[in-house]
This record gives sequence, C-alpha cells and structure tokens, in this order.
Amino acid sequence: MKSIKNNLPDAIQTDILYDRTVAINNSIEEVVKTIIEATLIVLVVITMFIGSFRAIFDSGYYHSDFLIGVIAMLQT
Repeated sequence: MKSIKNNLPDAIQTDILYDRTVAINNSIEEVVKTIIEATLIVLVVITMFIGSFRAIFDSGYYHSDFLIGVIAMLQT
C-alpha cells in the first residue's frame, strides 16, 4: 500500500476498507484442519476393516506425502 501511495499525487488519499487476507488465511487453516481430520479417519477405518498394522503405516505414509504437498500448495 505504501508503494502505491508514494506514486499517487498528494491530493489523493488512500485507505484500506476491508482486509481480505484475514478471511483467506482462516479458510486455509480450515482446509488444512479438514485434511488432517480426513487422514486420521482414513487410518481409523483401515484399522477397523483390515486390521493390519502394515496397511496402516503404508496408507499413513502416502497420505502424509499428499498432505505435505497440499499444505505447500496452499501456502504459496
């Protein structure tokens, strides 16, 4: 905002009316929370139906890779 204000004539005044970054950051936090919850639910369901610890660790490994990728994409 300061760089824009420096390029404008002195007669023009600027002010921030609404900061959208707050709502966007809250939305990103909710998405990350939902993805983590979904990953935990998947691991619980695999435990209940398959009952194999190897299947739990394999799916946990792959979901964590996707989770890290999604979070990285949301932060850019």
